[in-house]
Amino acid sequence: ATNAAIVLDVVNGALTGSAADLVSAFAGTITAYTGALTFSDDHNLAQLVAVNNATSGAIGFNDNTVTLSGSSADVTAALDGTTYNAAVTLTDQATVAQLVAVNAANGGAITLNVTNGALSGTAADLTAAFAGTITGYTGALTVTDQANVAQLVAINAATNAAIVLDVASGALSGTAANLAAAFAGTITGYTGAITVTDQPTLAQLVAINAATSGAITLDVVNGALTGTAANLAA
Repeated sequence: ATNAAIVLDVVNGALTGSAADLVSAFAGTITAYTGALTFSDDHNLAQLVAVNNATSGAIGFNDNTVTLSGSSADVTAALDGTTYNAAVTLTDQATVAQLVAVNAANGGAITLNVTNGALSGTAADLTAAFAGTITGYTGALTVTDQANVAQLVAINAATNAAIVLDVASGALSGTAANLAAAFAGTITGYTGAITVTDQPTLAQLVAINAATSGAITLDVVNGALTGTAANLAA
């Protein structure tokens, strides 16, 4: 054994070993590895982080359904570049980038122990952050660019807190159901033009009207509507 630097002239060979042995093999100061590393037994979070840090190559699992629980930084590092399918718990406040990365790598359920932190990001990133099966969020979300209808629907479904739109003037088009869902909850007043592509219900028209000060275009205008005088006026 040595505590000096280890230089590897060949770094691309595939290696297989126990989680403990793979961690020990790349402990200390050693040339960065590019070969595939495969666990021959089950791993824990710390071992997966260490092995992921050791190689830029593929990581193979004895079992990719081993439950993981730890900080957002550790879980993100552990799953980087892998294909995982297990229950994963993030024990602290995650950033948008961390949620996107964990969601992209893992097909299993994601549990957030902290759900009330304010998050800010592009519509695409916020949508990806809450894709899949994930704990309902309670923190405020800020969308920094123009969102489309599908992204607004997904973001609205992800949180019951306020949604702030930094850009609220873009034209949107979609079904009445999707547009109503896009502006559900507490969300920045919209100023852009909205086109409803199918026959809306009265309740959907009321919701869409309340959501925007911009022009509303109805592609279907011949459907019968019934409701209270107040709702019909709205």
